[in-house]
Amino acid sequence: MSLHETSLTVVFSSSEACAQMRETFGLLYWGAPEEVAQFNKKMAALGVKTKFTIAEPLLEYIEAVDNVLLLQFAHGSAFKFPQALAKKLPDAMLVVATYVDDYNPFGKKSYIYQGQSITKDQLIKRMDGLDPRLAFVLATSLGIRLAAQYFKALPDPNEEYLGTLLFWHLVYFLDDNKQAQSLVAKCDLSRRNSRGDTVLHHAARSYGRCFEEAVVWLIKQGCEVDARNAAGDTPALTASHLPSSRCGAFYVFLKHGADPNAVDAQGCRAIHHFCQQGCRPGWTGNPMEKLIFYKADLNADSPLGSPLWLINKSNRDEARDTLWQRDCRLIPPKDAYAGDAYANLLTAVHHHDVPAMDTYLSAQQLSEAQAHELYCHAFYYQCGSLFDRLRAVHPLRLAANARDTVFGDEYLMNLLKLLYEDHSGTGDSYAMFMTVLNNSSSESIRELAESRDFAVNCKRVIEFRTHQAVEFFGLLHRKGLALGELSRVHSDLTFSWRSDETIPPNLANVLQELRSLGLILHGSQHGLIDARLDRAVVEQLCN
Repeated sequence: MSLHETSLTVVFSSSEACAQMRETFGLLYWGAPEEVAQFNKKMAALGVKTKFTIAEPLLEYIEAVDNVLLLQFAHGSAFKFPQALAKKLPDAMLVVATYVDDYNPFGKKSYIYQGQSITKDQLIKRMDGLDPRLAFVLATSLGIRLAAQYFKALPDPNEEYLGTLLFWHLVYFLDDNKQAQSLVAKCDLSRRNSRGDTVLHHAARSYGRCFEEAVVWLIKQGCEVDARNAAGDTPALTASHLPSSRCGAFYVFLKHGADPNAVDAQGCRAIHHFCQQGCRPGWTGNPMEKLIFYKADLNADSPLGSPLWLINKSNRDEARDTLWQRDCRLIPPKDAYAGDAYANLLTAVHHHDVPAMDTYLSAQQLSEAQAHELYCHAFYYQCGSLFDRLRAVHPLRLAANARDTVFGDEYLMNLLKLLYEDHSGTGDSYAMFMTVLNNSSSESIRELAESRDFAVNCKRVIEFRTHQAVEFFGLLHRKGLALGELSRVHSDLTFSWRSDETIPPNLANVLQELRSLGLILHGSQHGLIDARLDRAVVEQLCN
């Protein structure tokens, strides 16, 4: 599990001050670049340095009721939420900040009263003099026992002030907690917040702090699993917008009858949102596997295009492993090819639209810079079909040390990943690698061989393409590369197999042939013995 989150409960001196600050933080919620920049400027005027971007941190939730403001941010582990932001909010009487990470799954809290840090005990002493409703809201951030104590003092837990705040705190305690469940059961579970969200919408956003039991309990209490909020999203659609580490509620909703093909106000389904993000597996599972299991429409069209169109760009490996095997339709959005011929060609490349690739490649004469950029794309997407087409219209002028000018790697060749078997839809990444090596000088190969990624690819050839390893290292040997120094220079070129892993066939024979070419596997003794190679053979291979 990887969950990094900062939540702020802020009590202002007046509802007007709260509304004003909600408007300020709303700049982050809508997330346009110019609005985020405007927010950073406003914070700078308060003396707070912030480097917020559209994605870091992501403001997932914002709610203001009277003089209470609730904010919830998701962010990466490298992002340090600025404590000064909580201390310098104008007109803020009290701030409870909760930071959640892998080491603090239930939240590490800090308390700020009138700009000064205070302890939990100091906060509790101040709560007795507060309005019972506000005291309860604060108590829910301190623990279920204290929340239950202040809940009893409420005149009406369903009044407007509390109704939109209550679940947003108590939902975190619902997992296997009878006391929290008894409190929530006394409340109006059909209540919605200002955006029309139900408690299930909030549970979707909060998954990771509340889990499956909490969601199932709420559904059993009668919460509608396909309820729409003001934006037209069901709880499942809300979950589908979240990254893979946060979207676990989506699978729970499907398991309990949610419609996997619900369409949002923009004409998109959950599968479109997941495919746009790349359908990357998280601690809660693989989104694409769940979508297929629950019979999501894999060919559903949308203003963004079909699922295959989206995932071909965002995660080509997942597209090959799932949707390509099912002959899914590639449907571009209506404005996909509205640019000039070269821009349209890049679009076709990004989305692996082979017919469009052929159309736009034949429609223009490529410059050297354009051809090089397209080769970068061919290598990045492991796309042998594009590579072969480029060689036909713009003969290969690449050397092993050619630079990547698009994706931020040092060498173009290091974009290729020599993994597993080749896929008929994209071609052979190994053949691309070997073609460039054959056309390269010894000097350019030696320069490439000094990079860490080259050593990683050498290891992949032995591990995943064992039957091609002799050919691969034989070519390096003929090009004058000193194979004996590779594993001495690169610690990545060492081998180990767990007992439950499949050992490549004929591994010992292949490694002995590589040793005869000069390859020495320094540092791999223990790993090769674990692979059940004879100790005498291991000594020969590693010395």
